[in-house]
Amino acid sequence: MDEILNFWFDYEHEKAPIYNRKIWWVKDQKVDNILREKFGLLREKAIKGELDDCLELPKGTLAYIILIDQFSRNLFRDTPKMFEYDALALSAAKRALKQGLDKTLTLTERVFMYLPLEHSENMNDQNESVALFEQLLNETPEQYKSIAALFLNYARDHRLIIEKFQRFPHRNKTLSRESTSAEIEFLASHPGY
Repeated sequence: MDEILNFWFDYEHEKAPIYNRKIWWVKDQKVDNILREKFGLLREKAIKGELDDCLELPKGTLAYIILIDQFSRNLFRDTPKMFEYDALALSAAKRALKQGLDKTLTLTERVFMYLPLEHSENMNDQNESVALFEQLLNETPEQYKSIAALFLNYARDHRLIIEKFQRFPHRNKTLSRESTSAEIEFLASHPGY
């Protein structure tokens, strides 16, 4: 699981959080292929429950969440499979939060532990996501507050979408869900995630 964290956070690079943002939020077939080659089989083990023992430790849980929540979005881009196991990542995140495991992680690592809540189409999860990102902003040193504020704004935006539509309309096409007229209008002006 260390290999997941080393790849995702590039711990050896002095400015890892800034540096690795280049792979975190972009659609890049090259990155998708690297993830598939390096971690595709490990992800399959995780969804079969073969890596559940790693959920006892903060870093193991974080690696598991990244593997299921983030890497799935790369490995199965624009297919229903990218969301298929979100419930596993969400369950792992909730369990870790209940145990306070997030408090042992760096601020940047905590972002990725909280993302399964932000990705959820459940309003209670969205409220918890916003609360966690508000807390993260409050705990962030002044020089990084603008970055933490961006994460909070994204969390609030996700919550507003769920509040309005009870789901993420930008997933409709991928999940073969019929869009309402209000969702179609929204999608015309919102880039989605």
